[in-house]
Amino acid sequence: MPKIEFENIREKVRAGDYYVSVHATRQLRKRQLTISDIENVILYGKIIVRDPGAQPNPKCIFLGEDTLKGEVLHVVCSLDPDVRIVTVYFPDEDLWSKDRYRR
Repeated sequence: MPKIEFENIREKVRAGDYYVSVHATRQLRKRQLTISDIENVILYGKIIVRDPGAQPNPKCIFLGEDTLKGEVLHVVCSLDPDVRIVTVYFPDEDLWSKDRYRR
């Protein structure tokens, strides 16, 4: 299996070369977030999960803050081979550690 370069996602997002899934679009609206919020999380946040074996495509989770509310936000991206924003959510404190880095 070739090495997955998740860090390249940032380059693609910076260039506007990515897709937002229908599900992610719904989650953005539901949570009153913007495309800028998810771009900022990807560009300046930290990759906290790398899952090259995920099916149907390799995925990763970025952790950052949304710009308006300052809340911790997770953005899930996949490589299929294009960059796709799969979903976005505020991590549930019952499922994630206090720092939202670990389950």
